[in-house]
Amino acid sequence: MNLKKVKPDFNQVNLWLKQVKKDLNTAEKNLEIDPHWSLVIAYQIMLKVGLSLMFSYGVKPTGLGQHKTVVEYSSNKLGKQFADIANQFERLRRKRHDFFYGHLIGISLTEAQMAIKAAKIMLYQVNKIVAGRNTQRKLL
Repeated sequence: MNLKKVKPDFNQVNLWLKQVKKDLNTAEKNLEIDPHWSLVIAYQIMLKVGLSLMFSYGVKPTGLGQHKTVVEYSSNKLGKQFADIANQFERLRRKRHDFFYGHLIGISLTEAQMAIKAAKIMLYQVNKIVAGRNTQRKLL
């Protein structure tokens, strides 16, 4: 993994985590219209949640393969009890890549729903981790 140290910015992290809650709503509303886009939105949610987790620890991805770095870092920080979510994140990363750069076809409504569910679980867990790490919030 290529990581660069940065100063943790909990204001940015909290803005991102707030935004992904809106994105979840968009993904859910779009399910019946276009499961492909709902799946891509779910992946983007997980990516932004993963980046939020990284920024809370004072690191960010650099160089080639930044999306893969976010997936791997998130997987390590979430731990073994969230291995299924981490595996789903990796599968979604590949599907998103195929969607944009290849020919992804055949996303079912159920698959898109499962992607959104994984994004919700990841968001919930990362929210807990970030809240525990945010010393600024504890001071108020």
